[in-house]
Amino acid sequence: MRNWHRGIMTVFGVVLTYWVSSGLIMAVYDATDSTQVWARQGGGPGARLNDAALDAAAIPPPNALAAGITAAQATLGNLAVASVDLRMIGSTARLEFADSSGNRDSMGRFYAETGAPMTQQDADGEGGRDPDYVVRRNTLKDWHRGNIAGMTGQVFGLLAGLSLAALGVSGVILYFKLWSARRATGRRGFFWQARESIWRRLHRSIAIVSAALVLNIAISGAILAFAEIQLNVFLQYHFGVAPYPRPTPLPPVSGGLLPHDVNAMLQTAYRAMLMRIPDARVVAVQLVVRDDIAKGLVTLGGGIPKTLAFDALSGVPLSDWATTGVQVGHGYFADWHQLLKRIHRGDIIGRFAGRFIDMAAGFALLYLVISSFVMYVDLLQRRRKTGRKGFFWR
Repeated sequence: MRNWHRGIMTVFGVVLTYWVSSGLIMAVYDATDSTQVWARQGGGPGARLNDAALDAAAIPPPNALAAGITAAQATLGNLAVASVDLRMIGSTARLEFADSSGNRDSMGRFYAETGAPMTQQDADGEGGRDPDYVVRRNTLKDWHRGNIAGMTGQVFGLLAGLSLAALGVSGVILYFKLWSARRATGRRGFFWQARESIWRRLHRSIAIVSAALVLNIAISGAILAFAEIQLNVFLQYHFGVAPYPRPTPLPPVSGGLLPHDVNAMLQTAYRAMLMRIPDARVVAVQLVVRDDIAKGLVTLGGGIPKTLAFDALSGVPLSDWATTGVQVGHGYFADWHQLLKRIHRGDIIGRFAGRFIDMAAGFALLYLVISSFVMYVDLLQRRRKTGRKGFFWR
């Protein structure tokens, strides 16, 4: 067990240092935000969109917005459009275009009635949310989750979580083995002194005190990282299923470029919904390309928001993964994924208390990683003085 513990730390030490450091930076960033903007964001973009759909106003018929839609698209010139999103933000109809990268900020957002550009704050409808704060926080999240390096970064994030969980479990087992041995000699204290470096003494004490917090971060983080990889595989390669319910209305993910006549496709999808459900309260219409088909995803508001898919050119009903596994909303408890993120961050026990406990766990983890490096190098130097030059030993 000791060899496993030491070996894992040696192999994955650098990866762990990165993830611990980036997670700690996020924890400090959030815990020191006096307004707690992160908490007002609810359960993430999906849950916020769902909650908004519950009470959202119906969009005007797309044919009544034709002039504004045409003007907005003309602003883009000859840029190829991969997805379109028409929905209500408060009492305002918002039109959003994205290119094939899927980046929502790549092409812009517009007032659907006039085609005039929208500011980010008006387009997101967050009621005073600081756009710069959100951009900075999302950047930190991308670095921490590994998204900045795509699938490779996400895989390393999973390895970091699994290795940290293994270190936590093996560390607890080693501690209880030593504790049992001490109890057998009549020494029953949970902490003990020995002739050893301050690094080793603090390492053991901090590990004992923070074990539960470390295991929570490791296990929940590993599950979240695996779900992130699974979702990425599903979205990019259409393999498997989405690991957690998808939000409604869904931020469009498109697999190709749309035909040019956005106006006609929005109107076709809208009419197809009304033919199927005449009294439908349509709160969003989205255009995407999936399976080489231009699809119109039409979202209904009400008690349980749902999305139906249609061929955007003919209006024929279609199946689409956005129409299944709909996330109900209601903030953090929208689904297991949102709940697990709260557990991972610590704010499941409260906005301020949870964040500061999370920050304390981050500092403890950072010390454990650094002290492990220090002790490993110390042991390596001692071994080399005896002529044993291997990086690993039994």
